[in-house]
Parts: sequence; structure tokens; C-alpha cells
Amino acid sequence: MIEKLRKKFIIFTMIAVMSVFAVIILGVNGLFFYRTVNELDSTTQMIVNSDGHLRKAKNENNNNPNPDPNANPKADDTEMRNEEDASHQNNQNNREFKNKEMPYATRYFFARTDEELNIIEVNTEYIASVEQDEAEDIISGIIKSGDETGWNGTRRYRISKIKNGYMAVVLDAENQVKYMISILGITFLVSAVSIAVLYIIIRLIARKAVRPIAESYDKQKQFITDAGHELKTPLTAISANMEIVKMTAGESKWTDAVDRQTDKMINLINNLISLSKMDEGKIEQEITEFSFSEAVLDTVESLGSIAVKKEIVIETDIQPDILIVNDESMLRQLVSILMDNALKYCDEHGKVSVILHSHNHSFGKNKTILMIQNDFADAEKFEPDKVFDRFYRGNKAHTSNGSFGLGLSIARNIAESCGIKLSADKSDSKVIFTAVV
Repeated sequence: MIEKLRKKFIIFTMIAVMSVFAVIILGVNGLFFYRTVNELDSTTQMIVNSDGHLRKAKNENNNNPNPDPNANPKADDTEMRNEEDASHQNNQNNREFKNKEMPYATRYFFARTDEELNIIEVNTEYIASVEQDEAEDIISGIIKSGDETGWNGTRRYRISKIKNGYMAVVLDAENQVKYMISILGITFLVSAVSIAVLYIIIRLIARKAVRPIAESYDKQKQFITDAGHELKTPLTAISANMEIVKMTAGESKWTDAVDRQTDKMINLINNLISLSKMDEGKIEQEITEFSFSEAVLDTVESLGSIAVKKEIVIETDIQPDILIVNDESMLRQLVSILMDNALKYCDEHGKVSVILHSHNHSFGKNKTILMIQNDFADAEKFEPDKVFDRFYRGNKAHTSNGSFGLGLSIARNIAESCGIKLSADKSDSKVIFTAVV
């Protein structure tokens, strides 16, 4: 049990660690992707604002040392103002970049369309890797998609309304995409290495973390074992003395009461010692091939007298000749506990059904399924998740039936020791126990 606790500690801790790293990976890469997309969209918008020419040089007429003496001063003044506006727009665009070289490092192509989105002009002046025809095909596909912004492979595009039509800008974002992928790979690699290192550390400290619980649990088991053996001695003496009393004074209701309570205490002590040994893994198993069908049938028949007393009907559907390889005595004890529980808590004049079938399972492996169910009017109060707990009794009205609530706990330990999946369930007014061998 302590080893299981240590494994659970490692598993839950690693789940928490991996969850944290997953949040970090998603957060870092999500924020980086969001920032990159925003920067690309800002660049495409700047291209639209600059009428497709981020790198347009200033008009050099302002610096003409020999102006035409016959030129119209007003016209010159108008040209100067237009040039100043263009220069101002150019400088404004450059200020939006991180540095003045970025407009020259930005690769893109664009197209102008009419109001009906028919392509009028395609410009590939600012990219060398895309030909005119290819650019036109790409932009045609983007227009057909109907999205204002989006991705075309490793390219980011934008379609914006301009005067007398639309402008479609396609920005080459291959470097940014590669950078995002590299960041994603780096975060995954760093996280994987960190998780591996943390796993080693957690495995090393797990034993120390559960050591206080292990020591307390070992002391508890040792106390149960020692107390059980110590209690057996006076109970044996009481039982022997009662035999002498009955021989000399005869039997009476008082001696019968003492015998019942003595047997009850001895049964409790034996169960506690059995549980303690199972927890310590001290029970040796004898693995043999045997007929599980006969084992179940023998157990059911041996409890037939109890069913008759309570006027309970036992129905059986046992497939013959089911052979399994396991510990026969432990499985017989498991079936006996389940049958005893079904008879003990079955409604008077009720029915107990025992079903045993072998089913073909995946990979050619057979699964043997034992199902024991009994009528139980208070099935709504039945708690399948608690029924295997020690000292738990499903029906508080059955307090005088000699049960301590340890039988199903022993059954669960037997099932775990023998590699059997044991479960409890309820349906309408029935309680169902299923063992998959």
C-alpha cells in the first residue's frame, strides 16, 4: 500500500508539474504569436497607408540647383507642398518601424482592384521570390476566400478599402513563422528537459515524503497483528471455560449468548489479522489451474441452507468448464464473501442471482465475468464508492446480523492480490457486484 501511495504521489505531482509547464508553453507561444501577428498586420496597414510604396524616395526636385526661370511659381509651390506631404507620409511610416532599415527589409507584393474586386494592377517590385503571374494567382485566391486578413502559407495578407476600389497586400512572413516555430521548439525542449529533471528529483524525495505515513501505517498494522494474537488467548480461555460450564451446569440462554459473542470476537480478530497480512503482502499464493465454474457452484450450494432460512431464492447461470489460472482457495473465499454479503443484505423473500460467463476479449484473451446481484429495497441508499471501506455497512438497519463491515474490504484485497477487477453498482432495487478475472 505504501508503494502505491508513493506512486500516486509521483503521478499527481508530475501531473501538476506538466500542467504548469503546459500553461507556460501555451502562454509564451500564444503571446509571441499574438504579438507577431499584430506586428505583421501593422506592417500591412502601413503598406496600404503608403499606397503600396514603403520605400518611395523623396522627390529630389526640392534640391534642384538650377530651377527653370520660366516655371510658374504657383505650380512650383503646389509641387513643393505635394512633395512635403509625401515626405511627411514617408517619414511618418518610417517612424512606425523599429528602425529606418526595416522598410527595406520588408518583402511584399500588392494589387489594386476595382469596386467589384477585379484585379487592375499587380506590383511585385518589392519581392524577388514571387513572379507576376504567381502573385496574381495568390491574390485571386485570397479575394475568393472573402477574408479581410489571414494567412496564405507563410504569408500574411490584408484587403483594405481605398479610393475607387480595394488594395490587397501580401506580406512575406517566412522569417517570422520560422522564428515562431523555433520558439515553440525551444520551449518544448526546455520544458521536456525540466520535466525529466523534476521527475528524477520527485522520485528521490517521494520516499522521504511518504516515510512518516509509512511508519505510522506499519505501526498500525503491527498493533493490529499483536493485539489480535493477544486477544485470542483470553477468548480461547473463555470459550474453553464455557464448555466446562455447559458440561457441569448445562446449556442455557446465557451460555449461548456468551458463545455467540465469543465466536463473533474471534471472527473479527481473524478478519483483522487477515487484512493486516494482506496489506503487508505476507499471504503466499498457490497458483494453479482449476475449474472456476465448480468453485462458484460449490460455494453457492454450501450457502443454500442460509437462503432457505431467509426464504431467499438463488438463481444461477453458471457456464460450465471455465478454467482459470489463479489461487483457488483465495477465489473461493472471494466468492463466499460476495455470496454471504448478498444473502445477508437481500430482502426477505427476495432473490439472489449468480451469473458466471466467459467472454472473448481483445487480442484473443478471454475474460471471465462473475456477477452476483441481490434484491435490496433501499438500493438508493447504497453507496458503491464506500462499500469496500473497512467497517462500512450499507444498511444501518442490519446492525445485529453479526457483521463488522470487513468482509467486502477483505474481498477487495483478495481481488487486488489475484489481479481481479472488483466493482459494485446498483440498479433500481438491486445491488450488483462484478468480478472480472
